[in-house]
Amino acid sequence: MPTYRFKDLKNNCIFEKFMKISEREDYLKDNPDFEQVPASQITLVSGVMLGTSMKPSESFREVLRHIKKNNINSNINTF
Repeated sequence: MPTYRFKDLKNNCIFEKFMKISEREDYLKDNPDFEQVPASQITLVSGVMLGTSMKPSESFREVLRHIKKNNINSNINTF
């Protein structure tokens, strides 16, 4: 179930509500003083934070080295 952001037009308050997709339209119909507002930001999760790469743990690096050793044409980065 997604989380929706709504704005209360009476007091200019923004809040979030967790509900089924099918419930959103009924919720807006039942609450005419609320309007849906878009999310303020999108958060992406990756292995790169602020321009610095995060290296995997030594045990995972050992697995990568093993894969590279057994696959001659492999271009796996073992860091």
